[in-house]
Amino acid sequence: MDISDTQVRVVSLSKQAGRYRVEGYCIGELADGAVEDGVIGDVDTVALCLERLVERMGLRTHGAALAIKSGAAFTKHVMLDSTLARREIEELMLVEAESSLPYALDEVYLDYAIADGVIAGAARRPQKMLLVACKHDVLD
Repeated sequence: MDISDTQVRVVSLSKQAGRYRVEGYCIGELADGAVEDGVIGDVDTVALCLERLVERMGLRTHGAALAIKSGAAFTKHVMLDSTLARREIEELMLVEAESSLPYALDEVYLDYAIADGVIAGAARRPQKMLLVACKHDVLD
């Protein structure tokens, strides 16, 4: 789902043989002022538009992904030793976030993922991690 200042767009995907396939696509127009500069000002209007799109597409899923402006998210690659346990990785990613983010940790949603496919605790080698943060007011 993508919410812009003028439209809500919904794409329905399925996964077949390890690849994603577009099953449906729908666009709904928003009233002026419902969203301004990426900030939802009229939640009811946006929710109603989204509800109509989901109904029109006949979607039954409970899962969704939301697109945000690239400037609204902070991302950073961090290299860590692949022999670290998951708890150690979590602690180091929090330290990295505290030192890198221009915001306090209690102002952001924070997540991280292994970016190069190596599993934590594997043979020693550098492991690329992706740290992602987004301010609460962007997602709430």
